Amino acid sequence: MDVFLRDEPTSCRHAPDPVVFLPYVRFYIEFCMRKQLSFIARDEENQDVIGFILCSDLATDWNAEEKNITAFLSHFHETIAALDELEMRFFDRSKILPGTFLHVFQLGVMREFRGRSVSTTLIRRVLTHAREQGFLHVIADCTSLESCRSFERCGFYEVERAAFDTISIDGAFFFKGLEGGISLMVRDL
Repeated sequence: MDVFLRDEPTSCRHAPDPVVFLPYVRFYIEFCMRKQLSFIARDEENQDVIGFILCSDLATDWNAEEKNITAFLSHFHETIAALDELEMRFFDRSKILPGTFLHVFQLGVMREFRGRSVSTTLIRRVLTHAREQGFLHVIADCTSLESCRSFERCGFYEVERAAFDTISIDGAFFFKGLEGGISLMVRDL
């Protein structure tokens, strides 16, 4: 939760109340882990979580999932809409078959463990797992230059990008003033 609330630019803009947010985060992480497409990294000494990579099948209809997931996502309407818009520029989701595109939608590493290859290790683990599960492509939504670089080191390339200042959701520029943007990165398997 700390990485998500402190370091993820779009989450910082939403500024959710940690007390309200924590129960959703727990459910969200458990939900993602049940799909068996996401991974966490642990500190070898004390087994604390030091990083995570959250993934789903791109064909998943998140609105059709459990009520708690829908409630969680409703706190991030603008971010979800921006990501959907960016992805729609690259492909037509209605034509995506289940099991073809693995979607990486969050990657995070605790600050004190950055620079130790945790993110690239997680990405490589996802690539191996995706290949074993028969996926043909992996896509990632990146909201920071650091995450773009991590994915590039693992063979991804950028196919779409939107600067935060240019993203309009329902006629409003919710992300105006945020530096950077959102990149859609792809890797064929």
